[in-house]
Amino acid sequence: MSLPTQLASTTSWLEDVAGAGLLYSPSLLTTSASSLVICLACCSNIVKCKAASYNNGTGVCTCFDGTQSMVTRHGNRLWNRQFDGFTYIAQLDWLILLITDTKRKNADAESFCGTMGARLAVLDTDEKLNYLIGLHDFPDDTSIYVGATDKQTEGLYLWSTGANLTTNWLPGEPNSFRVEEDCVVVLNTGFNDFPCEEKANFVCELG
Repeated sequence: MSLPTQLASTTSWLEDVAGAGLLYSPSLLTTSASSLVICLACCSNIVKCKAASYNNGTGVCTCFDGTQSMVTRHGNRLWNRQFDGFTYIAQLDWLILLITDTKRKNADAESFCGTMGARLAVLDTDEKLNYLIGLHDFPDDTSIYVGATDKQTEGLYLWSTGANLTTNWLPGEPNSFRVEEDCVVVLNTGFNDFPCEEKANFVCELG
């Protein structure tokens, strides 16, 4: 995944506990660092770097552009770089921004993502869905817009990529409980059909 020019700056890193205990490759740089802070500062100076691992025991610091392959390396901790609010999830090669402080209609949410060169997130794998709902700031009992609708053909839900959305629906969904529930949200652990004109939180992705 290439990094958009509008996300060239970064101010923070986020530890990815699920990615600990692994060594990823290929790397942009492998060096020794006396502390985690120095390691992350070193990787911050590499524009293409999107993730870093640091081993407290050995002091080995590694900066990554992606994570095409991995091997077990006990003691390694993984940190994902945050690009102007977007967090890079190394093991999924995925940049996302979860918006929970404001609610918008579906079209407005899509437009908001578009201003950053992004789109509503396409959760077309179990891994992406599980990662999102596992985030510490993922709200309970709150609807989160994602990039799928059945606007073209009623009852046929498609991701914005054109792929079918057929799995991970909540029990009894989609059910068009209310008139024209053409959009899709994540609610707790699965998908739910939802009125596009109703405001909800949302998640953007770059890809």
